[in-house]
Order: sequence, then C-alpha cells, then structure tokens
Amino acid sequence: MSRWRLVAVGLIATAALAAIVGLRLAPERTWAALLLGSLYLLFACLAGTLFISIHYLAGAGWWLVLRRVPEAMMAGLPIAAIALALTLFLGRSLLYPWAGAFMFARMALMLTLWVALAAAIRRASLREDHFLDHLRKLDPLEARR
Repeated sequence: MSRWRLVAVGLIATAALAAIVGLRLAPERTWAALLLGSLYLLFACLAGTLFISIHYLAGAGWWLVLRRVPEAMMAGLPIAAIALALTLFLGRSLLYPWAGAFMFARMALMLTLWVALAAAIRRASLREDHFLDHLRKLDPLEARR
C-alpha cells in the first residue's frame, strides 16, 4: 500500500471511530453533523451536474476544456446519495421524528433521479468524445473548427 493510501485509510478509520463515539455520547449532535456532511458532499456533486447541464442547454462551446472537472465532481453523486439516504434512514428518529414513509420514498425518488441524470450526462459526454475522435480521424482540420 502506498503512503497516501495508508493516510486515507487512517483518516477514514479515525472518522468512523469518532462517529461511533459521537453516537454513543451525543447522538443528536452526531446525527446532525453526519446529515450536514452528507448534504455538503451531495451539494458539491450536484454543483458539477448543474454546471454541465447549464452549459449543455446553453450550447456553450468554450467549456469543453474544463468539462472533466465538473464530471469528476458529479462522479461522487451515487456515493453522496447513498450516504445521505443512510444518514436519514438510520437517524430518522432523532433527525425527523415527524417524518413518515412518504418523505423517505420521495427522497429516494429524487436521489435516484439525480443519479440517473448524472449518468445520462456522462454517457452524452462520452458519446461526444467518441464523435470528436472519429471526426479527427476523418479530417484533422475539421475537428478544430
């Protein structure tokens, strides 16, 4: 294992231990902190999806060079969605004691739709890359226009 991978595993283990201790000592504050962290991660991933969506809808061409950055941001969307769903489901009695099954079903539907949107955008991006590669093989000068 590389040094950085060991550091990452150590940080994950430390965070998991802190969450476990926090759930034992102050579950209300720990669930709220886990919810906030999950939302931050989800919003960062959705920001990448929103950035790409706006540029596709506007037909912007200048951003093609930067496209990989928001694609990398949206790659974490499935993990963020699962983290948020687990946080809300497992901490529901302390976070939202008034919420019923309908709220959680609606949340699951929205998270699934966001992940599907991100996957569709990624597929469209890969198709566009494939098309440009094919175009360059046919006429290298045409691909630059």
